[in-house]
Amino acid sequence: MVLTAVSLRCDVDEKMLGAAKSFVQTEKLSNVTVLKDDLFATQLPSASFDLLHSRFEIAPLGRVEEQVAIYRRLVRPGGWILIEDPDTSSWRVNPEAPAVRRLTDLIREAFRAAGGNLDAGRELPSLLRQLGFKPKIDAHVVALPPGHPYLRLPLQFAASLRSRLEDLVGTAALEELLRKAEDEINRPGAWGTTFTLVQTFFSVPS
Repeated sequence: MVLTAVSLRCDVDEKMLGAAKSFVQTEKLSNVTVLKDDLFATQLPSASFDLLHSRFEIAPLGRVEEQVAIYRRLVRPGGWILIEDPDTSSWRVNPEAPAVRRLTDLIREAFRAAGGNLDAGRELPSLLRQLGFKPKIDAHVVALPPGHPYLRLPLQFAASLRSRLEDLVGTAALEELLRKAEDEINRPGAWGTTFTLVQTFFSVPS
């Protein structure tokens, strides 16, 4: 018997959908469908998937119990749900980088102000147990050598969240903080670690 895996990629952002469609076409992924769908108003049929993979959805969007309930509804009994979200406790630049540390604190605060939680990965296993699931956990931290592009991730987050960060500290203070963080990241020999990617996965009861 030959088993065929069929993958469905959903988003509401037209740019993300376009990029996904381009990748699927370039890689000739005939078993992948890209679909526009809103997680919180999904038109996908209930109990239609054997595996649902949610990556970095709870951290920016929050509404964790609502998200888990939607995932539970979409997966067939006996199927699996895999959720990946961050824990920022390992996210740092070495030697000690006070400006980068302050910037990551502000990024966490900006997520919370918008209803999200950049440490959702740390808290999710306990919440799932409270909801009656039996999650398994895996976690990964990557060391970033000097010059690695991911060392600049705090600056990239700050660019995406700029208006929210300006609301927190003001434009002038943010500019000075970004300048200092850039200097710390560019120091000779500066290295770092990523935030922890926490994978929480569980089977839907039959």
